[in-house]
Amino acid sequence: VRSLLQRAAPAVRPLRSFSNSFNFQQAGTSKWNDPTFDKDAFQKEFDGMAPPGNEHFDDKFKVYGLNDGQFLVNHYWIDGSILLFPNRFYMWNIQDVDEIKPHTLEIMNFVKPRPDYLIVGTGATRAELDDSFYEHFKRMGITVDACPTFEACSTFNMCIDDDYNVACALLKPTLDRNIDGSEKVKNQSDAYDEAYISGEIGLGNEGFGKGAERKRLIAELQKQQKD
Repeated sequence: VRSLLQRAAPAVRPLRSFSNSFNFQQAGTSKWNDPTFDKDAFQKEFDGMAPPGNEHFDDKFKVYGLNDGQFLVNHYWIDGSILLFPNRFYMWNIQDVDEIKPHTLEIMNFVKPRPDYLIVGTGATRAELDDSFYEHFKRMGITVDACPTFEACSTFNMCIDDDYNVACALLKPTLDRNIDGSEKVKNQSDAYDEAYISGEIGLGNEGFGKGAERKRLIAELQKQQKD
């Protein structure tokens, strides 16, 4: 898995460095309407950074499982929030649902073909996004739905099966905390469930990378109970 993540790194790092260098998130504003912003130059750089490794690992990307702070995208365990497209993924520099604003998704202006449908995973529960968020993407011809991250993963997978031109912005899962933000007190059942949480999305390889982890977790908990 580590080697696969290293292969995926070219797809993960450039977007974050690009968003910083063009100050997309500075003061919560968008560079798209800034007359000094050279859109053509940025588009050329963006098109040239297509990741050579992961695009050809599988025909299309799907989310096969979740762990705390991680997504299993095809055979890649990815840490943090992500932007997912049918044949590529990028890191999304978002930590909290309150940070989800149109300017954090400037990439939609540059991805070709532009997605018709954007699914926003807002964490453990569905969060109401501002009306201006939906209006912004409506003007771009993109339909937006917001739902819990887990549901967003399943919806994205179904869209991929139906060959939709879809994008998915996923706030990282926080399985080690309750909805109120307090830390969960784990027991053997919780560890077992987390080790098998991929199966609830289940699309064929839900056990990928999980068998050994499940055994390790259960063994540790059994040892703690004996002690």
